[in-house]
Amino acid sequence: MPAFRVYNDILNKMDHAINLRDADLWCEIVEFPHKVHTEKKDFYVTTREQHIAVMDGLRETLVQFGAERIQRVVECAEFLTENKIRGHHVAYMMADGVAQADPIASRLILERGETGWKIAEVTNALEIGTWPFDALQIADGLVSETAIERRQQIAS
Repeated sequence: MPAFRVYNDILNKMDHAINLRDADLWCEIVEFPHKVHTEKKDFYVTTREQHIAVMDGLRETLVQFGAERIQRVVECAEFLTENKIRGHHVAYMMADGVAQADPIASRLILERGETGWKIAEVTNALEIGTWPFDALQIADGLVSETAIERRQQIAS
């Protein structure tokens, strides 16, 4: 299956899980632990409860922006190895077919394991200082993988 299709399938599951508040699906599509990166911070989500709190926070954010649902659109996806995909997408907070806020650029790293493809790493163009986040501020651009690697080297 092409990388684009695998990536798009994961995005569709993410959207479905958030829009319908399906905690089981939301947790099925990620590895535990998995990494979350924002403009300035790196976080590890290690438990189902933490991941559900992320979904709840996203739902609250949709309400704050007057949106009814989230919709993600794939920009590109590529195999890094036979069992790893890197892709980029844009997320829109939508109501009545209209975006309610600026789009959010995002990158996922997917890894294939025994139970299929799952999210191993998430990078969002957001300026978040706390986790789970209490306020959403959209950043100008997506932090580079190189910048994330440097931050993690400095932190260790």
